[in-house]
Amino acid sequence: MPCSEGLTTAWSANVLHQWGALLAPLSLLLSAQFQLCKAADSAWKSGAELTWQLESPVGVRWGSNPLRAALTSLARTQGVAIFLDRRVDPDQAVDLVRGDLTLRELLEQLAEQRNLGVGQVGPVVYLGPPQTAAVLGTVAAQREEHGQQLSAALRNRLKRTQPLRWPELTTPRDLLQRLADEAGFQVQGIEQVPHDLWPEGDLPPLTFAQSLSLVLAGFQLTFDYLPEAAAVRLKPLPATASIVRRIPLRGSPAAVGTAIRRRFPDASFTIEDGDVVVDATLEVADGIRRLLDGTAARPKPPPAKTKGEKRYTLRVQDKPLAAVAAAIAKETGVELRFDPRSEDMRDKLVWLDVKEVTLDQLLQTLLEPGGLTYRLDEQTLEIRPAGAP
Repeated sequence: MPCSEGLTTAWSANVLHQWGALLAPLSLLLSAQFQLCKAADSAWKSGAELTWQLESPVGVRWGSNPLRAALTSLARTQGVAIFLDRRVDPDQAVDLVRGDLTLRELLEQLAEQRNLGVGQVGPVVYLGPPQTAAVLGTVAAQREEHGQQLSAALRNRLKRTQPLRWPELTTPRDLLQRLADEAGFQVQGIEQVPHDLWPEGDLPPLTFAQSLSLVLAGFQLTFDYLPEAAAVRLKPLPATASIVRRIPLRGSPAAVGTAIRRRFPDASFTIEDGDVVVDATLEVADGIRRLLDGTAARPKPPPAKTKGEKRYTLRVQDKPLAAVAAAIAKETGVELRFDPRSEDMRDKLVWLDVKEVTLDQLLQTLLEPGGLTYRLDEQTLEIRPAGAP
């Protein structure tokens, strides 16, 4: 019996009756008693859970372990997907014994030892040549933003997120073609991708732009959209990249500005309307966000479970964001609203698998991949753009 058919939930029958047409297909499982099935599906962390995991302490004892094997074991035990660039020798031996670092610090130290860089594309940590790692996440985010400028019909094709998996001995050309076919796009310039055979891959749900960016990274390539032809055209990955992100101001403008300049001397930023407006790489923007959140100095493990605090378990696959948010709002006893600036995200297809999380963790994990956040009061759950005033 498939994993989804064996799920059990303690949700009340009257809620299922009222929302049956919506909630049954969603497989929305909001219950502390729910037993998450231990099937072959990977429980990769994303959103707030991923952030907490990267800031949590981890210990390793590697003695001449092959690099890929060490990373695969680390990824599985931590629930954090790690993508190793094809240009990196996967069999090189790594020796590392540490128990005093966060997962983020451990990966950075490992990368420094191997003359590599660390980047992040959505919920995937990337390890590869420093020049690629420095821009990959930012370029992928730029492609996401460019995709939102396409026609509504094309945007709808790009909203879908799904796990990126392939069997052993897959060629990257075949993988690129499969991704393009699934999104209804053609690929121009695929001859730039040489023949290669890849080991088996298993990555969490990604958007079309994120998947293509990771597959192309090892060839120092990215892509542009050709909206008039419903196609993408491959092109060289740029040497530099930046993107604008708004981060809520925490503290006095003078103190925040001093702290950012001390920690990120080359970052371009301004402080306006209660936000820090950063024009830099995604990694620098994320570093500034963590600095202002107070999580950059020391590890911040997941918050401890408070006695009596309600926890949620949710598992959905390829369901509209609005439908999932509506079900959460119903369970919480509030009305769902979308900020007008977020209306076009209602139909974004989401894929979630979280267990025993707080309501805040649940909502952040649902919304962050789409560049959204929320505001919750006693009557309303409002979905709004991240960083919006």
